[in-house]
Amino acid sequence: MPETNIFLPEGESFVYKLDKEQNDPNFVKYEIARGKNNVKHGELTKQREAGADESFNYVPLNTNELVMYDDDSLSLTFPFESREDEFRIRLRDSGRLGDAGDHDDAIFQVEKVQRPAVGEFGEVNENESVLLSCDKNNLEGEVYYTLDGERLNEASLVLTKEHHKKPLKCHVEFTSSEDDQIRPAEYNSLASEPFELSIAFVPAQPEIVIQSEYCQDKTQPLVLLCNDTLPETNPEVTSYQWRKDGVTVGNERTYTVSDPSELAEKSITCSLINVKGSSMESAEFTSSDVCASSIATAGIFIISAVAGVVAILAVVGLVICNRRRAANSKEQESMKLDGNPAAYEYSAGAPTAPHRGPPASSGSDTSLVDHSDNRYAPGQYVDYDPKQQTNNNSSGQYHSLDAAKMGKPKSKNPIGHKDRVDYVEFGSSTVSKR
Repeated sequence: MPETNIFLPEGESFVYKLDKEQNDPNFVKYEIARGKNNVKHGELTKQREAGADESFNYVPLNTNELVMYDDDSLSLTFPFESREDEFRIRLRDSGRLGDAGDHDDAIFQVEKVQRPAVGEFGEVNENESVLLSCDKNNLEGEVYYTLDGERLNEASLVLTKEHHKKPLKCHVEFTSSEDDQIRPAEYNSLASEPFELSIAFVPAQPEIVIQSEYCQDKTQPLVLLCNDTLPETNPEVTSYQWRKDGVTVGNERTYTVSDPSELAEKSITCSLINVKGSSMESAEFTSSDVCASSIATAGIFIISAVAGVVAILAVVGLVICNRRRAANSKEQESMKLDGNPAAYEYSAGAPTAPHRGPPASSGSDTSLVDHSDNRYAPGQYVDYDPKQQTNNNSSGQYHSLDAAKMGKPKSKNPIGHKDRVDYVEFGSSTVSKR
């Protein structure tokens, strides 16, 4: 059966999370024993209820609280007894589904140890190199370091102002064998208590911000603030320096611009000073920086409003366009139902237009008449449609002519449409007009 060591500092407890057991479809129950004599302290059973999420049920067999189950975190906690330096835990995996016998038990040998200690050092100057050290306190394993949670590649470090007050730790990573695979990953190493670095440095480049209500009320004075861009400067800032076009004009943290209009021609800068020296000057503050954030915010608001209006107009335009298309489609469909074909202009030898006209009779050329709709069948009356534009004349050719060129129509039966005048000659014996 696999057995591994768990190393814990004094005052801490071993916490075993049940993630693996929760995702194991064959897991049924742990019989939990504690101590060298494998005294059974409780049973943890996986609940499988139809229609419900799988959960665990822990039944303690004594009241000494040496094994505790937390349903919220799905974990077992094993604290040290008073004056106890080590203890043994056995998780007996019994009743597994689909297994011929019990699964291998897991044994954890929990030992009380001291944390490693990172070598401390005093305040150092910026850009100074330091060699890191670690006291392993009899722990077996490899040493590595982390700075503000990031693992370092080597045991030497060049310190900068960004490292000030960041936590430095050393870690001992324990050697692992095949049996140690049952050990939870968070117990594969042990870290020292954090050591906070102290770096002395020249102040960082500041920034100029508007402190007053000038942007909301132009009657208020324009007050500028020389702002440190770091959370803390070490040593602390002792003075400030304001310059207007290279000439010193102030040494306080704030500076009041008496005439904001002069920023159109002159620029202002500031710098921070401590015992280590003076920072770089800030970026130049000019008239374009006055209320720049307010202007940007207003610009964003205006652009958003314009975009909204354009979107609304686009939607309205699309609706109108679709309605017009729908209306045109209905009109064309109506014309088709009324029997109105398209207008044609034909001359001798040109293709013939759709056949419309009365049925064949003597005295009229009706060889090209279309009888498909039977509107001109014998015994039926003819309704003259003023939009009718395809006609038959005595020559057997179809014409659609310009009224201005034609002059007065010669036929008795003109059918006109705006500037177009078409002519048809029907046999009077077969066509009745009403």
